[in-house]
Amino acid sequence: MNLKLLILLLLVASCSPKSRSPVLATVNGDSITLQEFQKALGMEEWKFGSEIGLTGERLKQLKTKVVESLLKDRILLEEARAKGVKVTEFEVKESLDHFKKAYPKEEDFNKLLEAKGLTLKDFEEHRKRELTIKKLMDIVGKEQASISDEEIKSYYDTHSQEFQHPQQVHARQIVTDSKEKADSIHNMLVGGASFEEVARKYSLSPDRKQGGDLGWFGKGIMPQEFEQICFHLKINELSPVVKTPYGFHIFQVLEMREAGQSAFDEVREEIRERMVGTKGRGLFQSWYEGLRAKAKIEVRTELLEEKL
Repeated sequence: MNLKLLILLLLVASCSPKSRSPVLATVNGDSITLQEFQKALGMEEWKFGSEIGLTGERLKQLKTKVVESLLKDRILLEEARAKGVKVTEFEVKESLDHFKKAYPKEEDFNKLLEAKGLTLKDFEEHRKRELTIKKLMDIVGKEQASISDEEIKSYYDTHSQEFQHPQQVHARQIVTDSKEKADSIHNMLVGGASFEEVARKYSLSPDRKQGGDLGWFGKGIMPQEFEQICFHLKINELSPVVKTPYGFHIFQVLEMREAGQSAFDEVREEIRERMVGTKGRGLFQSWYEGLRAKAKIEVRTELLEEKL
């Protein structure tokens, strides 16, 4: 190889971010740098620092926790790759947008990142790792947790208060921006047109994608104008055109149920999911501890103590 080219390659390698930062730990041969540790610490300080006033011993404890968290993430992300667990760009963006909503301006969000020595890319990668691990937890929890029908029925019988519900209706709607359009649509429906198809084609409400379906709701959930109509309609009856601050509506009630306790068959799968989640979290921790015991972990404690 040309000597000049070799020197150039060595210079580029020596200037890479990873080479500038000492290796703090390795997990199954995968390096965790001091720079990664510092960014993870900044993320934790962002979450908790202003609330608990981290100084002295508390800060030292947090730093120790961050190191353990980085080790855990490496082990779990390695397992996630092995299981083919992936997070989409849309999921990451949706999560990022959720965080940004907590700040009046996006500029405030970016300034706080900068104050903690973080970039937007750092935060995106952090959220991607968290979302990947959450998906892995859900998958492993379901694999590990087995819930019998007897356990589900026992939960239903001993937690009956959780399954009480007020009077509810299952309704759908079509919304337009003028009475003329609403009257025309009402005539179409009276003439036998499919409510679902008409809603998808003409309604202005976001629920048009579901054929105008509003789902089940009790009193006090929807705007008063909705309740005044829907709780007085008969099953499958069309409402007249109703004007509200949101536009001109046509409602139809599909189902109605009186106040009482949901039947076991109606909530069986909901209970199963709830119990799998609870039981799965405990089993996931045991599963992780098994992975950690097998992992080859090395931590440069002298570097850690120096930085702590």
